[in-house]
Amino acid sequence: MRVLVTMGFFDASGECRLVEVDLDRGTHETRLSFIPPEPLRLPEKGFTGAAWSGAPSSSMLFVCGPNALFQVDPHGFGVVDVWHQPCMNDLHHVAVTPDRVYVVNTGLEAIDVFTRDGVFLGSHALHPGWISAQRQAGLSPSRQDWDLLRDARFPPQLGELRHDEPLGNYYTSRAASAQLAFSRRKLRDYVHPNHVAIHASQILVTRFLDRAVDDVSSFERIIDDTPGLPHDGIVHEDRFWLTCVNGLVIAYAIEHGRVTGREVERINVFEAGYAGWCRGLFVTHEYIVVGMTEIRRMPHDRWCNRPIEGTETSILLIRRSTGKLERRVLVGDTKRHAKVFSVLPL
Repeated sequence: MRVLVTMGFFDASGECRLVEVDLDRGTHETRLSFIPPEPLRLPEKGFTGAAWSGAPSSSMLFVCGPNALFQVDPHGFGVVDVWHQPCMNDLHHVAVTPDRVYVVNTGLEAIDVFTRDGVFLGSHALHPGWISAQRQAGLSPSRQDWDLLRDARFPPQLGELRHDEPLGNYYTSRAASAQLAFSRRKLRDYVHPNHVAIHASQILVTRFLDRAVDDVSSFERIIDDTPGLPHDGIVHEDRFWLTCVNGLVIAYAIEHGRVTGREVERINVFEAGYAGWCRGLFVTHEYIVVGMTEIRRMPHDRWCNRPIEGTETSILLIRRSTGKLERRVLVGDTKRHAKVFSVLPL
């Protein structure tokens, strides 16, 4: 079995990488090392979510960078087209149907919809438009004000949008925002949509911060209170699969053609003996293939109740029926802090 892995590095290079992993042989090979052109290159960012536009290995690959969507030719593994809009920030994932492309615009906190030719059609916004406009202008509301700001009842309970300067040096300050394009800023998040999957009429989006999955076609809550912070959400056969960054991989039933919140399968990846930020998932009838990323400093959001020492950047092949580890391939770099994002079939 071979899979394609999207990767990046926690350094100043902005390198985006596609890596082929042969799980039978336990080897890996870089298929594309790409530095986005300015102003699309960002330090500590790389390739994130990806999706084939049709059959794996023979259709165009759509892959997200931090603020642009790239199309990669599967034969020569070269970038052949780039989509970018100034409102794109921290793109996390993409889903492709015969006539639509759905992009998870995590920084803007919206699911943007395009034609297959790259023409914007509309957006499933998770913010009122006025808040999105203020955030693009450099304001950063506090998370504590978030529910009040979304409340449309008049008179408003909160008189005005108050800027709450982020602490520390992770998020872009208001002063720096004035000199930096929106697409290049690090923004405080409120929902943090990670992944989008299309199933029948459902547009399923994982919501990291409130540990949920919504169908944004109707804004219906499908899965509530996931057992960890959710990242990937994919459909395979009669189940909808989630990764949680704490190492839990959960499957939920698809009943009467719709994804439900009924859990039917659970695998604790860390019980295989290895740990990391659990992100990236491919599922077959017999196996799950899961990505791990080494953690060198404690994340902003709680990971799990274990030390970060000993975490690694790797791809794990685990048998579904037993939870047994069948293959482990290290894809990290001893000199550079590498990260795994998506795992796709080849």
